[in-house]
Amino acid sequence: MPISSSEIFHAEDSKHSLALFDAVEVEKLEKSLFEKNGKPFLKCLVRGRDIQAKPEEIVRQLWIHRLVRRYNYPLARLTTEAAALNYLNSATGDEE
Repeated sequence: MPISSSEIFHAEDSKHSLALFDAVEVEKLEKSLFEKNGKPFLKCLVRGRDIQAKPEEIVRQLWIHRLVRRYNYPLARLTTEAAALNYLNSATGDEE
């Protein structure tokens, strides 16, 4: 049975929502979901590896797909939050 994003969002107490995305975007993402070790996963477009499909990751991937496909934003210019946090810390001189 295919995995749906509604199952993932319903399974956790999440503040995240898919309200900003249309049904076509969500459906395309749902088709990319797969099970690994009994948990839902998806392939991150930026990192190129399998990531557990938690609500925040689904929202992140939907934004990435929208930026790349709808707005033609270059994938090479995108990064994930860990790398962005490291960049911000180095720009401000904060060491964590």
